[in-house]
Amino acid sequence: MKLTKIKNHYVVSPVKLYHDVENCGYRLITSRKIFHATDTGTLKGITARNYDVYAIEGNYDEEVMNEKLKEEGYQHGYRSMRTHLSIQEREQFIKDNAGKEYLDLKLHQSSTYL
Repeated sequence: MKLTKIKNHYVVSPVKLYHDVENCGYRLITSRKIFHATDTGTLKGITARNYDVYAIEGNYDEEVMNEKLKEEGYQHGYRSMRTHLSIQEREQFIKDNAGKEYLDLKLHQSSTYL
């Protein structure tokens, strides 16, 4: 994927994401660096070092999801685990990439699995 300049003020770089349909996230560079990703099962192999803003989904809590799956058997939760990031995966990505100061925007949270 290539960088695209818009009016010499912004740089937009799409990031391939992994969902059950084609999808991408974005690295946006303006006066700040912004990383945006939602509807993805993984961020492995992707970096966004020292960005100012991390706007990333945290769709479910792994412990809550595992308990729900034990109680209710096969359900929508299995799909969510394959196609969305857990809160824990999201937090680890930010921990691995963020500097000391950043804005954390929590996206795409499921009320069922939190």
